[in-house]
This record gives sequence, structure tokens and C-alpha cells, in this order.
Amino acid sequence: NMPGIHLKAFLEGAKQAGMTHLRLKEMNMSEALDYARVDPDQMARLDEIAREAWAGDYRRVGVLSSGERRYVALASGRMREICPDDSIPYAVDSLDPGWFKHMLTVWKSDSQPEGQK
Repeated sequence: NMPGIHLKAFLEGAKQAGMTHLRLKEMNMSEALDYARVDPDQMARLDEIAREAWAGDYRRVGVLSSGERRYVALASGRMREICPDDSIPYAVDSLDPGWFKHMLTVWKSDSQPEGQK
């Protein structure tokens, strides 16, 4: 049992990504560990805040760490409003690989928000 590894998060991430048993067998250890290091409760909270931000409600963004703020900004499509001094490449590069994979799984089919709020 490795510290920081969350089997529940790995299985939830795999399920959300629609992974088949075959895909899970093919997954390399690095990919598996990226999913497993993600705290599902933290990601659920950040996704909830990102959905609020997508709708133009930024009230809960101020208390986030810089990494959490970048995740919310990227996921919600609100980089200008939430992290105006960060470039998108910088924000993407700064994310934990597990957070990035989670974001792609959860948010990749969402549309960009309309206009600035």
C-alpha cells in the first residue's frame, strides 16, 4: 500500500473514462498511478466549484490554492476571469498529471462558457 494512492479514485477514474478490462490491463503503471493519486472527494469539490465558475459564480474560487484555482480555471474555461496572469500552457503544465487526466475525463465534452461574466 503506497501513501497517497487511492484505489477508489483509480477505479472511479477508470469507470468515468469508460475503460474496459482490456484497457485496464494495457494501462502502464505511470497511468495507473496518476489516476490512483487523485483524491476523489477533492476532485468532486473542485468540479463543483468549476461548474459554478462556468456559470459565472466565482464566490468559492478565492479560498483555493493556486493549483486548485488553475484546475478550476482550466476546467471551467474561465482562465481570464480566474487566473488572468497565467497562460494556458503554464496552467496545464503546472497541474498534477492525475488532475489533468481527471479534468480531461470529466470536462472534455463540455462547451466553453459564453462571454465574460
